[in-house]
Amino acid sequence: MSLKLIHAIEQGGIFPELEKFLLPHEKFCSTLYEKVLTQDESVYAIVDENVQGVFSFSKGHSFVCCIPKWSKEMKKVVSDFMKDKKVFCIHGEESEVLKMERLLKNKYEEKDCRNMFLMEYGGQVYIDEDAPKAFVCQMEDCERLMPLQTGFCVEEVLPPWKEVNLPLERMNLDKALKNNTVYALGDEDCIYTKANINMFSNKVIQISGVYTQNDFRGKGYATALVNRIALIAEKVGRTATLLVRQENMAAYNAYRKAGFGISGTYRIVYFK
Repeated sequence: MSLKLIHAIEQGGIFPELEKFLLPHEKFCSTLYEKVLTQDESVYAIVDENVQGVFSFSKGHSFVCCIPKWSKEMKKVVSDFMKDKKVFCIHGEESEVLKMERLLKNKYEEKDCRNMFLMEYGGQVYIDEDAPKAFVCQMEDCERLMPLQTGFCVEEVLPPWKEVNLPLERMNLDKALKNNTVYALGDEDCIYTKANINMFSNKVIQISGVYTQNDFRGKGYATALVNRIALIAEKVGRTATLLVRQENMAAYNAYRKAGFGISGTYRIVYFK
């Protein structure tokens, strides 16, 4: 039976099947898993008699997929879908992203690549008696958080040719604060370190947006904060994961100290 492409929102009953398909790959595709759980309109399925692949192509032109078997026919289905699409970003498990890059190799002249480790919490409790207590940020913390929000965006997210969109970052921060998913260390005058719970899926939460202001780096605050979030996740039956650039040894060592170990490789590619 040949493969066919289905826009999942037009066949809503397929979402439970897509969730089941993604479950074994959950750690590497928590973004996609969450989109399936929320029945996002960006989700597509590639099927024959069964589901063979799932991907999302967002309004922001971001592509993420879970396609365990890249047959010749599968490549054609994906390539035909993408041929008239402008892509800003591809992200996901490294080998899948590399396959997508090869499909798009003649379409873009410039790209910015990020090779990352996917790190998973392994159960270590980190105790630093000198570290401030972690707290869940509220809407009144927004102004104090904005320098960290924009700092993370500039240093860790945006490709070199993009400038930070302050209204968009404020909107993203407001949404996270309303959902009670921003954690921080600090005092009444200043927030030192912040981190977000970025994605929820069946058994995994993804920590993102970890950022420490320059004057407070090297004091173990990021280690203490991500460990605290990992323990909170553990209490509700989920495992915390996070991504770190492979060349960022300071962050990598901080997360190892917090009890995280490498469980795979991840790749993000931005196209100009």
